[in-house]
Amino acid sequence: MWRGVSRVQKTALVASWIKPAGHIWIKSKQDWVVLPQGDLTYEGQPENYDALICAYQRT
Repeated sequence: MWRGVSRVQKTALVASWIKPAGHIWIKSKQDWVVLPQGDLTYEGQPENYDALICAYQRT
C-alpha cells in the first residue's frame, strides 16, 4: 500500500461522518449515485495520487 493512502472496503463504509478525499473508478458508478460537486473524481485508476493525498491530509 502507498504511504499516506488508506483503503476502506465498501461494505465497511457505514458511518455518515466519513468524507472521502476523492472518488475513483466513477466511470462504472450507477446513474443514481450523485457525487458532490467539486470533489476529486477519476474515471479510472489515477496515475498520480498526489492530489488525493493532499485532499486526505486536509480532512
